Amino acid sequence: MGAFALDDRLISRARDVPLISYLQTSEPGNIKPSAGGGYELRDHDSLKISDNGKWYWHSRGFGGFGCLDFLTKVRGVKFTDAVEMLTGERAAGYTLPPPQAARERERKPLYLPPAHKNNDRIIAYLRSRGIDRDIIMRCIANKNLYESKNGDCVFVGYDNAGTAKSAFVRGTKDNTRKDASGSDKSYGFVMPPEKTAAPVS
Repeated sequence: MGAFALDDRLISRARDVPLISYLQTSEPGNIKPSAGGGYELRDHDSLKISDNGKWYWHSRGFGGFGCLDFLTKVRGVKFTDAVEMLTGERAAGYTLPPPQAARERERKPLYLPPAHKNNDRIIAYLRSRGIDRDIIMRCIANKNLYESKNGDCVFVGYDNAGTAKSAFVRGTKDNTRKDASGSDKSYGFVMPPEKTAAPVS
């Protein structure tokens, strides 16, 4: 592999690439308007992007500005590779991985927060938020919802085979809002259907 020398000119060019335009071109099905203004991502809906390209990932507690920060901090692309991706300049003989490579890297296994011995706290919390008790108990019975050892609500998403793929933690004592490690946000929390009695023949 040939050497690739970064200089201020290339870095400046990479930083000038508009994030929203980049996402609309490279990830057109992943970006959507946010209800509060600006944009958000379908795979990370807590990541909000303003019209000027400034972004903040609320569930992770950090942010940045523009494409270069986004690729390195969110997609995990090496700084040198990110500059090359955004400028199109690279050393002779160097094969640059496609933009989607970072997204398709091996995902960490899902880590579900340890469960508490009962669900009393989250039942009381959700009832105080106006959620019907029958709905809460249905979710718990279907393992879509449980109480963590910290007393937080854990909402679980499954694939079609019934394997847990994602979990969202919502604090009952504070404003905690985060994804469990290894969550695949393409599998969201789905309200289990209410069982109905079979028709009498």
